[in-house]
Amino acid sequence: MQQLYEKAEEFLGRGHGVTLTVFMEGTSNAIDTITTQIGLFSRLCDAEALPVDGSGLADAAGHYKLGFPGCGVSHGTLG
Repeated sequence: MQQLYEKAEEFLGRGHGVTLTVFMEGTSNAIDTITTQIGLFSRLCDAEALPVDGSGLADAAGHYKLGFPGCGVSHGTLG
């Protein structure tokens, strides 16, 4: 167990400096409009938004966020 802790400390001590915050909206809600608290929290989160399709990958340390709409919005399915 001690080895596991040492490896974790080694990894965390490298100073990667990346924080990723993910928001997932409910079934019928879009993430870019404030319908629920999730949309509000996403809007208030002071981080660089990454595109959900993965086209703009983070290339430096920082705080990034991903926001996903509900399945009814993105795929037309019921929750």
